[in-house]
Amino acid sequence: MLRPAILKLFLAALLLSCFNATAQSVLTVKGGSSAALYIGKNVAVQAMGNVEIAAAGTMSFEATGTPDFRLKGNIANSGTFNCGTSTITFNGSTNQTSSALTYHNLTLNNTTAPATSAATLGGNIVIGGTLTLTTGVLNTGAFLVDLGASGAISESAIAPTSFVSGAVKATRNTGSTSGTVTFGGIGLQMTETTRTNNSTEVIRRTGTASVGYGKNSILRNFDINPAVDVALNGSIVLSYTNAELSEQAEDSLKIYKSDAPYTTWIKQTTTVNAAANTLTVSGITSFSRWTASNAVSNALPIELLSFNAALKENVVAVTWQTTTEKNNDYFLLEKSYDQKKWQKTTQVKAVGNSNTVSNYIWNDQANFNGMCYYKLTQVDVDGQNETFNIVSVNNSNTKKINEIILYPNPSSDHFSLEYFSDIEDEFNILIDSDNGQEVYHQNHVISKGENIIHISSVSFPSGLYIVVIENNFGEKITKKIIKN
Repeated sequence: MLRPAILKLFLAALLLSCFNATAQSVLTVKGGSSAALYIGKNVAVQAMGNVEIAAAGTMSFEATGTPDFRLKGNIANSGTFNCGTSTITFNGSTNQTSSALTYHNLTLNNTTAPATSAATLGGNIVIGGTLTLTTGVLNTGAFLVDLGASGAISESAIAPTSFVSGAVKATRNTGSTSGTVTFGGIGLQMTETTRTNNSTEVIRRTGTASVGYGKNSILRNFDINPAVDVALNGSIVLSYTNAELSEQAEDSLKIYKSDAPYTTWIKQTTTVNAAANTLTVSGITSFSRWTASNAVSNALPIELLSFNAALKENVVAVTWQTTTEKNNDYFLLEKSYDQKKWQKTTQVKAVGNSNTVSNYIWNDQANFNGMCYYKLTQVDVDGQNETFNIVSVNNSNTKKINEIILYPNPSSDHFSLEYFSDIEDEFNILIDSDNGQEVYHQNHVISKGENIIHISSVSFPSGLYIVVIENNFGEKITKKIIKN
């Protein structure tokens, strides 16, 4: 048994292949290119302190069998870490941190009190085998646990005391030959019958509520991003824990769906199984972000489907649609020319209570030059109110953004943006991945007439991208494109 205060490796290789070991304090793998720590398939190692793999160090595990490495401190990697078929166990009694690493099996068995302080991530981690939550909470913070195409997560259902709080991602093929896909046990089952081998990324986020019109969801949501997200025929079963209900009435939960930028939520026809803590939705034709909310005590006062303002000749047609309304008294429409001073335009009596689509329109005289902004406020019968996003129109000599055609979609190595302009203009084109990472940002000068802009997507990873086109007057169009 090895019991030095600090175990360091300098310009040498330490092979642990036939006996167990304990490092009493810091285990530092450090030195030149030949410095390495190797742990065999029948070996158990306990590190009583931190593990630090320096820039030139290597820590490796046997690629067969069950190497067992237990850690009471943090693990930080600046060198090489080969997980093999090992099981790494965080078994400390104070908060433990992992830097960005690829694990095979990872177990959290940390006895810190409170349990919510057990472990945190200092970078994204990848799980190739199983992440087992035994004791304590793993907080991902700004990072995530990536289960990839084969990893899995093992958490107790319904009322777990050990779980991941934050983001967990899994990528699996869905479609007609895939059957029901569980995405490594993250709490979502998906069945889809129209595609074959449709690579689908799912990110589960827990611990915080989604917000729609000032109302909160349960403390869980899912981003579902298939590579091909059109003309689908899918169903999902969403699971949740008791703690994630956040005091919402379970029997009245409904699933809500939202598209980017995730400000409008549409209620879905939902089957509730309160005993199993599951919610089911069928007949899904496209995917995006999904969560659940109490459809009674936490129901949105209205569900706003759209709010638009369009200029035609000398009239601004301000229109909005609701999918449901509850105790809704009236709408207040205001306008402004500088977004600082607002004036009442009209007050429109609401339908009140409805579970079907309701359409509203107000025609305003376009007796202004330049930009005009409209703000819509919904007022309940008890006086509570909610104001929605501002929309605008431009009644100057410059032309609003016309319809933009984006093709091919899905794309492989490039896509084109086609636009017909009545004037010379300038566009700022911004492309973000679905997780918010910017992959393209450039200004383009638009000439009068037909314009075609070709954008290379060779360097873009496969997935869903948000394309935002903005002119010099602050007018925007948002499109989605899929890179195969």
